[in-house]
Amino acid sequence: MKRSRNTAIILNVLFGPWGWIYTWRLDNWKFVLGMVVAIITFLMLGFPAWLWAVIDAILKKQEDLDNAYK
Repeated sequence: MKRSRNTAIILNVLFGPWGWIYTWRLDNWKFVLGMVVAIITFLMLGFPAWLWAVIDAILKKQEDLDNAYK
């Protein structure tokens, strides 16, 4: 199946390393490496931020939420 260079560029701009799926046979090692980096980055940065937001929501008092936008 013929692949378009422009499509590859657009997919990588929009989806980052997920765009390498489009050219899997050429770039399978890049896709795997990109996913490993993305997962490690999420675990180091994204997960702690997510956990902080969840804990913050649990600890908020209902009265503070009720009065937030009055």
